[in-house]
Amino acid sequence: MVDSRTPVTAALTDRTYEIVLDNGKLLEASPDLAPYEVAGAVLPPLPGGTDGVVRTRTVRLGALPRTPLAQPPEVRNRSSHFAGRTWTVLSATVHRMAPQAAAAYLGGGAATAGHSFTVSVLVPTWEAEQVRSSLDRLLLAGVFAATGFVAVVAWAATGRALRPVERIREGMASVSATELHRRVPIPPDGDEITRLAVTTNRTLDRLEEAVARQQRFVADASHELRSPVANLRTGLEVALAHPDRAPWPEVAQDALANTERLHRLIDDLLVLARLDAAAPAPTSRVDLADAARSEAADRSRPGVRLRYAADGRVPVPVAGDRGQLRRMIRNLLDNAERHARSAIDVRVGADGSGDALLVVQDDGPGIPEPDRQRVFERFTRLDDARARDDGGSGLGLAIVREIAARHGGSVRADTADGGGARLTVRLPLLP
Repeated sequence: MVDSRTPVTAALTDRTYEIVLDNGKLLEASPDLAPYEVAGAVLPPLPGGTDGVVRTRTVRLGALPRTPLAQPPEVRNRSSHFAGRTWTVLSATVHRMAPQAAAAYLGGGAATAGHSFTVSVLVPTWEAEQVRSSLDRLLLAGVFAATGFVAVVAWAATGRALRPVERIREGMASVSATELHRRVPIPPDGDEITRLAVTTNRTLDRLEEAVARQQRFVADASHELRSPVANLRTGLEVALAHPDRAPWPEVAQDALANTERLHRLIDDLLVLARLDAAAPAPTSRVDLADAARSEAADRSRPGVRLRYAADGRVPVPVAGDRGQLRRMIRNLLDNAERHARSAIDVRVGADGSGDALLVVQDDGPGIPEPDRQRVFERFTRLDDARARDDGGSGLGLAIVREIAARHGGSVRADTADGGGARLTVRLPLLP
């Protein structure tokens, strides 16, 4: 250790100093440095035959006035060559110490205020490197241990977090075309994975419902197609079995009627298939009043009077596909003609809420209130035998509902003023 009022880079012979090894051996001391008072036993000579003395001194600073340092010590690290060896010198300078603290610091003697003292510790370079190397190894081992610990914790946490996802995957893999009733397990945590499981089950619910609806549709379509085909085949087989006695004109008329019924049914099925394809409908500007007027003008059922009413020639513009809208109007008129006794009323206009209204009503038996939603389902007939005889396929009003929905509208069934059925289509009105 070196005590000096100036840095150790100056000549040691001009400064007060004392050099002591870390093992306690005194190498050299300034002649005017006051000797330490021995406060402990003198150690035996150091190994190797070199005499050395370890001296300790107890400095009682508690009795000294506590004068704070003007500046904190500044620690410096540098290399120096001394006594034939290379040392690592750690220096710290203490500025403006009080006289009492300076005297105690130097081990006796007088000192004046404002003195600066430099404390230098000389450490052999190889020992400093050894300490630094030991510290590096310790830090490296700590880094590897911390990295391994974090990796294990992350692996365990990730595995635990993804375990519900794996169960959801297994549940989805078990769903097949014949087992659409299966559902994935819902974790009780209430987190994002729980919401994923709930959404997955809702999607499976909709899928199961769509498949069930499609299966019912195929079964109903097969049944509807089988009836006219069976009638056509039966009539032709009977006529061919007795060709001499068969009324061929009547056979031909029956065959033509069944063929037309098949054509209408297939045409309705194709329309529903196109609507189910969910292709966006064209959004051209269509005058609903003009389309209804044109369809009503083509109707001429004997014994049934069709009246068309509109607000003069004022157009009722809507956005959509003209062909689909005319098909919707045609199906409404077909349904009214099938059930009307003597009159059909068609009205087109706009209401105060910004919607276009198309109303078709007849004076027939009407629709019972419990069946007013069911009539818009596919292959629904309230009077099955009469509807088949009249050529109805059970798809007309279902097509009306699909077309209205694709154009942003709706259709509703209620009772007309005269007691018949009234069907009202509501579509968004263009400005």
